Parts: sequence; C-alpha cells; structure tokens
Amino acid sequence: MFYTITLYASLAIFGIGLVYKISAWFRYKIGRDARNISVSTRISAAIKGILSTLFSAKIGILLKVFILDVLLQTWLLRKDFVR
Repeated sequence: MFYTITLYASLAIFGIGLVYKISAWFRYKIGRDARNISVSTRISAAIKGILSTLFSAKIGILLKVFILDVLLQTWLLRKDFVR
C-alpha cells in the first residue's frame, strides 16, 4: 500500500515538473528573432521535428543512442570501469 501511494505521488510530481519544463521551453523568447515567432509556431515546429525523426532513417540511430548511452551508459564505462 505504501509503495503504491509513493509511486503515484512520485509520478504526479514528475508529470507536473515535465509539463512545467515543456511549457517553459515554449513560453520564453530568447533573442531578437524569437520575438517574431508565436508559441503555436514553436509547438508545431517541435511536433514536426519529433515526427520527422521518428518516421525516418534516423530511428535506428535514435534507438542505438538510447540503448547504449541511456540504458547501458557505455560512456561512463569508457571513462572509468570502476565507476
């Protein structure tokens, strides 16, 4: 029971933080050129970029990087075996 409650609480905190961070990416305008671009244009460009990566030949590279660098952390193994 305790583990279930803490799991859902941590997932809720994670979800709130993720939504906040993503909204901050699209709210803040950095630079002179960014002031002319609307939020909806930014969101549509982000969605187009994600979809074009997922449905292209780059999906193999994306999966390779995810497995080797994120899950297995081979970069850390190359740096120092004891870590």
